[in-house]
Amino acid sequence: MNTNRKWIALGLVLLGIIGYWLFGNMLAGIWSLAKLREVPIAGPVDLPTLLAAVIALGGVAYLYRSKKFNEWAGEVTVELKKVTWPTIKETRASTVVVIVVTFIVSVFLGLFDFVWSGVTDLIYGG
Repeated sequence: MNTNRKWIALGLVLLGIIGYWLFGNMLAGIWSLAKLREVPIAGPVDLPTLLAAVIALGGVAYLYRSKKFNEWAGEVTVELKKVTWPTIKETRASTVVVIVVTFIVSVFLGLFDFVWSGVTDLIYGG
């Protein structure tokens, strides 16, 4: 379970960084739309940046202390450890299959479109 805590903590750190970036941009946009001037608080830090940091840290702290979230995240970590990831060889083979099938289907649909556009031109006199 100790290794699960490390992954959960890493996920929370990443979530906090993403939340800070998201809320920072959102609040900066709202700030500029409302035409509010920057209010310097402590040197170069302005109010939207400070609010974004507080919201992100508060959300991460809440999730870190939440028993329900920690149980869920632990279950997700255990399930992800059961996943068998494909090898590079399998990934390349699957990629080639997808590209070939996409090409075949696009040719088929192109021919189908060409034929039906000819038929509709005959019917409607285009």
